[in-house]
Amino acid sequence: MKFNDWWEKYVTASGGGDCQMSDIAGAITQSELWMNDAIEEFIARAEALSGILDKGGGKKALFAELEKTPRGMNQVLHLLWAQQNLLDVIKGEPETWPLMPAVGEEPQKEPSPSRKSLILTLADLLTDGCEALHITWLAVGKRTGLKHPVAALIDAWLSRPVPANQNTKPTGIIVKEHYFIRELGRPTGDDLADVGVGQAMLPGLKDLLPDYDEMDTFPVLAMFDALRGSDKEAGLGLRMLVTVLTEIDTQISTPISDSGVLVQMTLHDLVKHLWPKGWRRNKCMPRLRAAMLGWDHAGVPDRGGLRRVIGTVGEWIALPDDYPLDGELLFQVYLPPGAQQGALVHRETLDHLGANSGLMYRAALTLAHQWWRAARTKGKGKNGEALGTTWPYAKRPAKARDNDDRLLDAKGDAILNSRGYPITNWNDPRTVSDPNRANEPNPMIRYLPTYTDERLVKLCYAASKVTDDNRHVYQKRALKAVHGMEQLGLLEMAVHDGGLKLCPPPGWGVNFQMPAAVMELGTRATRKI
Repeated sequence: MKFNDWWEKYVTASGGGDCQMSDIAGAITQSELWMNDAIEEFIARAEALSGILDKGGGKKALFAELEKTPRGMNQVLHLLWAQQNLLDVIKGEPETWPLMPAVGEEPQKEPSPSRKSLILTLADLLTDGCEALHITWLAVGKRTGLKHPVAALIDAWLSRPVPANQNTKPTGIIVKEHYFIRELGRPTGDDLADVGVGQAMLPGLKDLLPDYDEMDTFPVLAMFDALRGSDKEAGLGLRMLVTVLTEIDTQISTPISDSGVLVQMTLHDLVKHLWPKGWRRNKCMPRLRAAMLGWDHAGVPDRGGLRRVIGTVGEWIALPDDYPLDGELLFQVYLPPGAQQGALVHRETLDHLGANSGLMYRAALTLAHQWWRAARTKGKGKNGEALGTTWPYAKRPAKARDNDDRLLDAKGDAILNSRGYPITNWNDPRTVSDPNRANEPNPMIRYLPTYTDERLVKLCYAASKVTDDNRHVYQKRALKAVHGMEQLGLLEMAVHDGGLKLCPPPGWGVNFQMPAAVMELGTRATRKI
């Protein structure tokens, strides 16, 4: 089979897509990190082919395969030369490579001026070298079960992570499939043989998390606490994770493979979120570096090891103290295909809460999750989709009712259904506003959890921090934090069936405006960014 025919057949069998040799050459030239493992595998397979050639009958089989090609002798020699030099080029990455001398010429270390126009590009060398490897593979590799060297490069390209669409809105969505965050690359190794490429749930992670529908803790918090944080200043590591997740526009970002999406930020973008009032480089850089390194090494228990949950990509991971503010930072996050639903958060509000009140920050994340869940617990349609997205506000506009609490129409008559019973649908277009009162209690808050002292502690603290000795202290602090959030306009308290409910503030949603008082929390700025 000709090399081009094999290439097209392999790409089609792998799911299709536009994959050209120039694409792979560009990725190698640009030192794309997602290509590194594939290059190592490519080199290993190519060297294994050479080892087979040295065995009995190997070269004879190669010559027999070469005789099948329609190429002339000079072209065959050129292919073999390209194969011989290709691995050295990829390993050493020289700027120029010696050209194969014509008959009667001496080899030159540097091309002569008259032949500079003939210097091969990496794409040319790859094309010819890979074709020679293909011929060698047909001769001695295929029958011995050795995998095609070039297949490793194609696999990497087809499964490469793509740049995420950046979220420029004031609000962000943390999708409910939060635990689909995956490490860089595909599962490898014999111990992960049963982990399918399309499997999004990391092995071992499900057991660490509560049922999503329990609504006790925001799932990202549950994961963070289960991993016991990503650095010695766990709050910063959590904020960095949430910042990266909310930078992705989940409505239109679509990964092309399990490798997820790449989130690109500058150092200025990141520190503006983490220190919204300003920062001190000498104090903040070590903390940021610890958070990045912590997440890069943090992982989920997985059959004798750990797997990363978010990747930091690039040599800048060491993050020197003098790293420029316009320097690029790259994160790799697995985003499941079609992930568009999840908790709505207001990014600027989170930035200020995270920098000034860890208790309020944790509470805001969990409450956002609970509000979103409560808005979608009104039953499901025939297709399984949740019905309704009305936020569970503490109050709603009052509707006219009679003494028996029946909804009235514009004529003052009770509205009945086809069976003669009073309707209960508050949104029925026949209902009218109550002229004597503006609001009434919202029964939809029954879908929200009832907050006891114990649950307030869970709202603001990780379970590992609470002991029987300090529980009463933490209960007071948690209640104080919740009252503070109500005074700031970040939530509204209500009572339903004798239990405390924490409801979204009026105006909560995509058009929410951060209360000005939130910016006054904590200390003043130390240095403007």
